[in-house]
Amino acid sequence: MELPRDDLIRLIGYALWRYKKIVRRNASLDDMRVLATRVVDHLEISFVEWRRKPPRSPHSTKFK
Repeated sequence: MELPRDDLIRLIGYALWRYKKIVRRNASLDDMRVLATRVVDHLEISFVEWRRKPPRSPHSTKFK
């Protein structure tokens, strides 16, 4: 299942916003989404594709 572009931008923007060593401390989440948009543009130019993993099978807690 392919990850939609908007979801990828939100995901990368939030990760950049949380990791304060990369960007200035007073940067807003909107600032990081602008930067994330540029990152996603570069990934598309580089032909990098992002996909979601399929859901895991249900976990069983039964002991044998």
